[in-house]
Amino acid sequence: MLGEKIKNLRERNGYSQERLAEQLGVSRQAVSKWETGLSRPDMGNLIALAKLFHISFDELIGNEKVDLPTEPVAREQSQTEHKQRKKSRIFFIAGCLLILLICDYLYFFYFDTKDIGNPGTVNPDSSDSVIGGPKLSESDVTSAELDGLDGLETEALQETPVDKPQDSLNAVESVQFQTVVQNFANAYFRSDPEEAAQYSVIGEEEIEVYPEDIFDDLAYMVLKWNPQDLFDQSPVCVQYQWQRKGSDSADYLGLEVMKINEEWKVTNCYLEK
Repeated sequence: MLGEKIKNLRERNGYSQERLAEQLGVSRQAVSKWETGLSRPDMGNLIALAKLFHISFDELIGNEKVDLPTEPVAREQSQTEHKQRKKSRIFFIAGCLLILLICDYLYFFYFDTKDIGNPGTVNPDSSDSVIGGPKLSESDVTSAELDGLDGLETEALQETPVDKPQDSLNAVESVQFQTVVQNFANAYFRSDPEEAAQYSVIGEEEIEVYPEDIFDDLAYMVLKWNPQDLFDQSPVCVQYQWQRKGSDSADYLGLEVMKINEEWKVTNCYLEK
């Protein structure tokens, strides 16, 4: 009997009536009626049941008669799946071609505009260089370019601020500065507030003495040290960067002097008078 076969196959495959109904898109009462013989599934549900239970259509219905033969239905379903796969391949190929065309266009557009818009390219032999005047020679063009560079350098020097000179780590006074930062950082990483407080730390935000509060970021601080460390007690504006061991960074002068511990170091340190 078809109803008993559906029930046995459902239990063998571990399906409940509710789950089987969800898979087929029908109600649980419909599945119950199929199994008790009060009704029978239509052709579409029979095909879906055979596929769900991994058996052939003939094995499912056995000697039961069906309204329509199985071969035309299976053939139609196979043709539909083939058409869908063919459409998917066509759309995939078309999408790939479109992406390649866009990439090629952007590539050539970028390099063409880069070559055309280069203001430093001068062709002294070109007839377009003469506009309402005599043609410039190579020496004239070279002289004009050098004069332009000299003007740019002079302008840059004039715009450089002179009220806040910066000294890098290899400056003479940076040795004293490194000693102060070294002592402060050691106290900071030991979470010793009393020792760190010897260097009056002034910043835009209040800094707590906990290593986890340190970020790989540039910041400005003012360190003022006590006479036990240096003879000079003048406040110095410090631009510094904490850096964790193993991270990418350039090698700066005095890097070993600024090593805090086995995990942290200080780089990018500058003084502002």
